[in-house]
Order: sequence, then C-alpha cells, then structure tokens
Amino acid sequence: MSRRGIEASVRCAVILVVIALGSACSGEHGQAAGEVVPARTANARSSAEFSRASGEMQRSAAMLHEDAPDVAATSYMKENGVSLEVATERLLIESELAPHVQDLTERYRERMAFISIESMPYQHLVVGLKGPAMEPVQHISVRGTDVRVEFDEGYPYTAREFSDIVSRASLRVLEFFPDATGLAGRPELGLIEVMVSGTDELSHVPAKEAFEAMTGVEIKILLGRSPPRNLIDIPH
Repeated sequence: MSRRGIEASVRCAVILVVIALGSACSGEHGQAAGEVVPARTANARSSAEFSRASGEMQRSAAMLHEDAPDVAATSYMKENGVSLEVATERLLIESELAPHVQDLTERYRERMAFISIESMPYQHLVVGLKGPAMEPVQHISVRGTDVRVEFDEGYPYTAREFSDIVSRASLRVLEFFPDATGLAGRPELGLIEVMVSGTDELSHVPAKEAFEAMTGVEIKILLGRSPPRNLIDIPH
C-alpha cells in the first residue's frame, strides 16, 4: 500500500514535510512542500503501515473519467485485495471526501495532527489528535455510503507544531549531514527522516545523535537517497 501527498494549502493537515536539499548550496529560497502521509498507529512511536492518502483524491477522480478508467482502479485492486468494482467505487468516494476532510480539519484545528484515508480492513478516515482527550467515532455519508471516521489520540504535536520543528531542522541539517539530500517529518512515528547520499550507516551515527539532541526528536537515516523530485529547494 502507498500514500501520496497533497499541498498544505488544501489544509488536510500538514503532516509530513519533505524538503529537498539537493541544490541547497545554491542559496535559493523556497517553501517546503507538504505531504499528508500518516498511517494509523497506536501512538506516535509505533510502527506504521501505509495506506492511501487524500492527496490522490483529485488524481483518482480524473483517471476514472478518462479513456482508461481502470488504471487507477486496477492498481487499487491489487494493492488492497478487493474487486475491481469495489476499487472503482472506493476511488469515487475518495474523490468526494475533500470537503469532509476540510470540515474535520476546521473542527479539530487546535488538536489536529493528521487525517488519513485508510483502505484496510475497510475504507475509512482516521484523524490523529494531540493530547489524551477521547473522541467518539463519527460517520459521514458519501455517494450513499457510510464512511466511518475514527480518532487516534495521544500524539505529542499538532500538524502545525511538527511542521515548525521540521522547518527549523531543515535550516541546519547540512551542518550535521553534508551529504543530506532531503528531510521528512513523520509525526505519526515521532521522528524525522534524514535522506543522505552516503551508504555507510556507522559513519552517520555521531551526526544522528547530535541532530537528535538539537531537534529534540528521534532521527532516522535513510541511506543512498538521491534528492527527491519536484520539491522546492531550501536555502543553505
């Protein structure tokens, strides 16, 4: 299963901030691209299984109305083990979820950590919230289908707070990792991923520990990574 992002301006929750560093030395200033790619977890430190993201809504809908309508549905079918008919209907439902996602984002703005679209074991929305206060399950109707909205509480940061942490870290990452090619925030896991071009894990350990002390969050090193495509460079 996979997740793909949407621009932060859609306000589906600024969850994962991915910043390209490949041309950082050029000194050009840009705004980081935001992606929504969280997975449902028991807490911010647990492992994640990725599912479909709301960033695919518009693309999925467009593909379903083009000359090759089965391309996206076939891919969804293979990824999630459902029939082509079910896959097609789920993609159509996704294409109409954006207003509901925005409504949830507005209602829970003060606590919002992320919103994700889950495919397994059934299609539903998961809303990650900062703090321990519980929220009951909700239901929304899309295309005559009841879509369940579930809540995960206990995340340490809101989307905005974690985005700020990642943005500050991006300004200094090259000091610690000269071969850094990108930076990704993963609030649902409580960590920041640093992508580097090098392949020697041990040589990056001292920088990893120092960067953790500076940022205050766990750091995961992703080795052998080239700069992400279609992302805006940040200043050195």
